[in-house]
Amino acid sequence: MAYPIPATRTADATAREVRSRLPGGVIEGRVVQEGTEKPVAGAWVSAGDPAWGKAQALALSGLDGRFRLSDLSPGTHTLRTVVGTNQLAEWACPEVTVTVESGATNRDVKISADRGGVLEVEARQAGAPIAN
Repeated sequence: MAYPIPATRTADATAREVRSRLPGGVIEGRVVQEGTEKPVAGAWVSAGDPAWGKAQALALSGLDGRFRLSDLSPGTHTLRTVVGTNQLAEWACPEVTVTVESGATNRDVKISADRGGVLEVEARQAGAPIAN
């Protein structure tokens, strides 16, 4: 996959988007239980550029907890992990920030999962949200 890079301005040309021929990067790692280091299988790991706010790649961890995200654009990516299919997660995983270089593999990324989940609550009064 090619990734856009800005062209430089010249006296007789306007700036335009050109495609880089640089290869994408790879992130490899494991999802493990906090404290025990036991693998967590079936965790969905997504990589996204924090500025874009959307996932560029998605992987499912195997029985050994390992995952691989490939063909990522160079730069900083935020890894977000979801374990399970229930609306309320059984495991909570903090976001992990990883830097990707063109053509390189970033190995040994560890995502720690802790029992519990995230509960979002909205306070309402007379049917309307209460202002902060």
